[in-house]
Amino acid sequence: MKTTALLPFALLAAGCATRYGTEVAICDELFPTGTRVVMWDEAGGFDAYSHDPAFPLELPEDAEPPTGARYGHRVPRDAALAAEVEASGWTLDALRRQVDQVVVHYDAAGTSRRCFRILQDLRGLSCHFLIDVDGTVYQCLDLRERAWHAGTANDRSVGIELAQIGAWPEERRDVLEEHYAEDALGPYLVLPDGPDRGQLPPGLVGRPAARPARRRGPGPVLAAVRLTRAQCGP
Repeated sequence: MKTTALLPFALLAAGCATRYGTEVAICDELFPTGTRVVMWDEAGGFDAYSHDPAFPLELPEDAEPPTGARYGHRVPRDAALAAEVEASGWTLDALRRQVDQVVVHYDAAGTSRRCFRILQDLRGLSCHFLIDVDGTVYQCLDLRERAWHAGTANDRSVGIELAQIGAWPEERRDVLEEHYAEDALGPYLVLPDGPDRGQLPPGLVGRPAARPARRRGPGPVLAAVRLTRAQCGP
């Protein structure tokens, strides 16, 4: 888990009234981001407001899916803010004074669709945003909501799940071998063919932005271990 101080979001500078497919929702206002955003109420979106499993036909036979809400309401950080929220609800200005962290998790699932299935249908948890392998952003809740993603930090943070298998110890090479492979063009991500592929384009191949220089020594699996360990920390 990585936690960073939340600087004032540039996307909070000015709202808009029309949805064009690049906006996020904050306190019932829309803010353009310049990239594709799929909202929770769109086809193909991930709705963390729902109290029901998102993919009931995919539940294991012995599963006992969580019931009820997967999110809550933010608890204001002080009495003055609490009085303001009690009187007017969460406004953009109030939320700016409440939220001072962004929590980014490597989802350890590999795709946003698989991550949401695990959170919604198996664990009863939630996040505000999912970022998929192809860069598509999925918003699951308005930022005024208290997503359940980071324990005691939930009231003050925005939760983001990044599609990445994360760090694994070298003795669990089997996990990395399942998610990474190499061909003549170099290493690439192995994406699922079934439902958990979600909305990822059929021809998508996840590769580094530039082909790495020819190397000697560790193969792609060990290199992936070292890379994810460096990204995620000890």
